[in-house]
Order: sequence, then C-alpha cells, then structure tokens
Amino acid sequence: MERAERIRHSNSLAVAAHQGRKNNFNLLRVAAAAAVLVSHCYPIAYGPAAVEPLSNLLGITLGHLAVLIFFIISGFFVSQSFARSAGLTDFVAARVLRLYPALIVVSLVTIAVIGPITTQLPIEAYFSESSTFFYLPRSLSLKWLQDGLPGVFLANPFPVAVNGSLWTLFYEVVCYAGAATVAAYIRDSTRRASFCFVAIAAGYLALSLLDFHYGLSGRSSALRNFQDLVPAFVAGMIFFHYRKLITLRWTYCLMLGVPVLVLSQTALFQSAFLVFLSYVVFLIGFNAFPFLHSYNQVGDYSYGTYVYAFPIQQAVASVLPGISPFGLFCVAAPIVAGLSVASWHLVEEPALRSRVYLRARLGRPRMQVESGA
Repeated sequence: MERAERIRHSNSLAVAAHQGRKNNFNLLRVAAAAAVLVSHCYPIAYGPAAVEPLSNLLGITLGHLAVLIFFIISGFFVSQSFARSAGLTDFVAARVLRLYPALIVVSLVTIAVIGPITTQLPIEAYFSESSTFFYLPRSLSLKWLQDGLPGVFLANPFPVAVNGSLWTLFYEVVCYAGAATVAAYIRDSTRRASFCFVAIAAGYLALSLLDFHYGLSGRSSALRNFQDLVPAFVAGMIFFHYRKLITLRWTYCLMLGVPVLVLSQTALFQSAFLVFLSYVVFLIGFNAFPFLHSYNQVGDYSYGTYVYAFPIQQAVASVLPGISPFGLFCVAAPIVAGLSVASWHLVEEPALRSRVYLRARLGRPRMQVESGA
C-alpha cells in the first residue's frame, strides 16, 4: 500500500509542477507556434477557402488545435504565476512584459520594413496615409485590430491581412483577468474551487443553450471565439487548482482516449477531446521525454514565432506569387526562426528580466516564479 502511494505521489501533477525547468513546455509551445505557421501556409498560398490540415479529420484546423494547446498551457501557468506573484501589480507587470515588448517590435517591423517593401503605393504615399500610423496603436489595443496597411498584400491569395494571428491575444488577456479573479477567490480551497468551476461550467452551458436557440455566435465572432478558446484556458486552470489530486500516467491517457473515439460523431466530441488533449499536454509537458528538458536552456521562441509568422508568410507570398504551401513553409520558416530567436534574446528575455527591479520595489515575492509562468 505504501509503495502504491509513493508511486501515485511521484506521478502527481503537483510534484511535477515543482520541478522548475524540468519540463517540456517551452518545446511544446514552440511546436504549437510552428503548427500555426504550417496551418496558415494553406490559406496564405491558396486563399481563405483552402482546406487546412486536420480540418476534415477533427473538424478543427491544425492551427486551431495549436491555439487550444497554447490556451491550455497558459491557463495552468498563468494561474501558477498569480499564486506565486508578489501581488496584483507584480502579476500584471509579468503579463504586460511578456506580451507587449515583442508585440511593439513586430508591429514596428511590419510598418517600417515589411510594409514599404511590399506596398503597391509609392513610399511617400504609403507613409502619408493615416492608417499606416494607426496600425501600431490598434495592434496594442488588442481588441480593435487593423487588418491591413496601405497598398500591402492586396494581390495576395489571402488579401489585405497583415498579421492574422494577433486576434487571439485579446482573448488571452481576458482569460488572464479571469484566472486572477478565480485564483484570488479560491486561495487553495478545494471547496471554493469546486464551487467556482461548477459555476463557470453552468454559465458556459447556459450560454451554449442560448446560442443554440438564438444563433448568437452566428452574429458575433467575439462570442464564437470565447466559446472556442475559454474552455481550453479553463481546463488549464482546473489542472492547476486540482494538481494535488491529478496523477500523470500513460494508462490514464489511454483511458481518456476511449470517450473521444466513442463520441467522435456526437455533439460531445469536442468536450471529450478537450479533456483528452489537456491531459496529454500536461503528461508530455511534465512527465515524458526527460532528455528533452535541456531545450529549456535555449530559450522560449514560441511567442516570437507566433507573432512574426503571418506577416513573413504574407510577404513571401507577395514576393513569390503562386508559391505552394510547402514552398511557402520552406522559405518562411527559416526567416521566422531567425526573427523569433532575435526577439527572445534581444527583446523578450531582457524585458522579463526587468521584472526583477519591479519586484525589488514591491517587496519579496511569496515564491520564485518558475519557467513557463
């Protein structure tokens, strides 16, 4: 009995989460960002109607699957970040420093480099248009994004759109606020956690029923996006707040796969798949392939890959008209990789390190924030 308890304890999510950098989440995130790049190669090369990978098999694209993985991971680590922060200001600073420095730089690169190279307008006309200068503040707003720049990508198969990946950032930030609110209420209480997540599930079910009856998501893309992304983030939050009760084992993963197969042709498939996907993400992230842990010493290139991929792919499609999805990937991927590496080492990592000075002003944090937060 004691041996069984030791095995269960050693495989628990709570123990795994306290192993610092001994995880695969940097690698998982960069793989997900690369999957978004691969998925976007099809509409950027062939147009918005192009069939993307996995869309026929799972009913979602490879890119959407990757975004779900991002939100699952983020739900866990943002909840952890709040629990280990020195306070609300420290938590908000961490989120701002993770999100905005790279976003500012990629927006400026898009305006000042990609735009002038690819625009059909004379350079003077391009820089005289007000929309050129509105692009940066609209991007930083996250909500009121500007699709295009003057004369840029007008002849592309996927026309106008300059950075079609940024739309998810608004929902990510909304989820950050939700995670902080939930974590502040729960405060390590299992009873409060149960009440909170039951209430969230009930609210989501009520919203889904209203949507089914009145077709609300058909009239509101924002509502549809919330319905798609928030459950993944909440799944990550649940794994964090119940980490002491969750055991990571491959046999459990196989058991969770059975409902996915059984419900594959029903309305419950997406819910079953999300539970399975979440478990797989944390099993791989925390409890599998320890020889890959050394990747964490390299850096976290996922965010740079995510924000640079779309404009670079559009630029390649503009310069090389008629390029295939495979050719687009081969040309764009090395450029994006180089930019993401530069973004991490020159922009993102220095910005995150500046948080140390803010923490010194706020006082000693309750616990050191680990990799992934």
